[in-house]
Amino acid sequence: MLSLQEFVQNRYNKTIAECSNEELYLALLNYSKLASSKKPVNTGKKKVYYISAEFLIGKLLSNNLINLGLYDDVKKNLQLQVKT
Repeated sequence: MLSLQEFVQNRYNKTIAECSNEELYLALLNYSKLASSKKPVNTGKKKVYYISAEFLIGKLLSNNLINLGLYDDVKKNLQLQVKT
């Protein structure tokens, strides 16, 4: 799996520090999507459906990064590039 810096470099040909906030946000969404696509698929027969009235994109992104084990790496990379 690529690091966040490598992913941003490949996608935008820029460093994290050179990216706009919009570019960085889109890169994070795609980075988490790529990481989740590489996780093994559960082949169990049970399914759980959850419907929520809340829709908090920022919180959703951070939860996805935590669940994928990427949060600390992303946080470190953003802090190094003064993008917090």
